[in-house]
Amino acid sequence: MNVTIKRAAQGMLALSCTLTLSAMAQTPSQPEPAAGGQPTESISTTPAGAADPARIPGADGATVEPKVTPAMPANPDNGENRVPVGVPGSLQARVAACTMCHGATGVQGADAFYPRIAGKPAEYLYQQLLRFREGRREYLPMQRLLVTLSDAYLHEIAVWFSQQKPEYPPSAPLNVSPDILKQGEQLVRHGAHDRNIPACVACHGENLKGMQPAIPGLTGLTNEYITAQMGAWQYGIRHSVDPDCMGEIARKMTSAEVQAVSAWLAVQDPGTPDKINAAARTPVVCGIQNESGARQ
Repeated sequence: MNVTIKRAAQGMLALSCTLTLSAMAQTPSQPEPAAGGQPTESISTTPAGAADPARIPGADGATVEPKVTPAMPANPDNGENRVPVGVPGSLQARVAACTMCHGATGVQGADAFYPRIAGKPAEYLYQQLLRFREGRREYLPMQRLLVTLSDAYLHEIAVWFSQQKPEYPPSAPLNVSPDILKQGEQLVRHGAHDRNIPACVACHGENLKGMQPAIPGLTGLTNEYITAQMGAWQYGIRHSVDPDCMGEIARKMTSAEVQAVSAWLAVQDPGTPDKINAAARTPVVCGIQNESGARQ
C-alpha cells in the first residue's frame, strides 16, 4: 500500500503547473483574484512569434479575424489529441489545464492515477474542486491551479465535465487470482456487516454509476487509482465533508480487502455511460450528500 501511494505521489507531483495555469485563468466576467494577486491578462489569439500585421510593410493594419481550430477528438489508446482546442475564450478551451491530465472531455488520463471525471455528478466534481482548493484533498498541482478561482467558476467547470459522455475505454486485464476477485465482488455487492462495512452498491448504485447529487461512479477507474484513493482515506491524506463516510469505511478495511475491491472494480466491463442513479437513503450518513442537498 505504501509503495502504491508513494508512486502515486511521485508521479503526480512531477507535473509542472507553470504551462497550464493560463488555460484555467478567469475570464473578465469572473471575479478578480484575492487581494495580493495579479489581474488576469486577456487571452491572446495571436500565435507566439507571429508578426504584427501593422508592422509588415504594405499592411493596412486592418483587423484580422482569428481562425478557430475545431476540437480534435480524443484518442485514449495512445494519449494523443488530449487537449481540446475550441473557440478562444470558451470554457472548452479554458479547461485545457484539466484535460492535459484527465484527457479530452475528461475521458481518462494516460497515467493510471488520473481518473475519468467525465459524466460524474456535477455536485461531486464541485465538492472535489473545493476540497483541492482548500487543501482537504492533498495534491499541490491541483491546489495551485485552483487557488485563485471563485466558487462560481469551479461550479461552472464541474457542470461542464458532468455533461460530457465519452465512451469508456475497455478495462485492462489484471494478473490476480480468482479468489481475490471473488473476495472483492463479495465486498462490493454485500459488504461486511459484522464490521459495519456497507456494500459499495448500496451507495454507488447497482450499476456502480454513482448516485445523485454527489456520489461518484466507480466504473472505468484503474486498479492503481482506486487503491491509491482508499489508501489516502486510510492515512488521512484525503478528506471529505464531515461526516466523512468513505474515510470511516476505508479505515475499517484491511489492505488485502482494499486490493481485492480495487482489482474487482477495475476489471469489470464499464459498459456505456448510463444515467446516474437517483438520490436514495444510504446505509451511512455521508456529509457530501448533505452538503449537496440530499436528504438522508
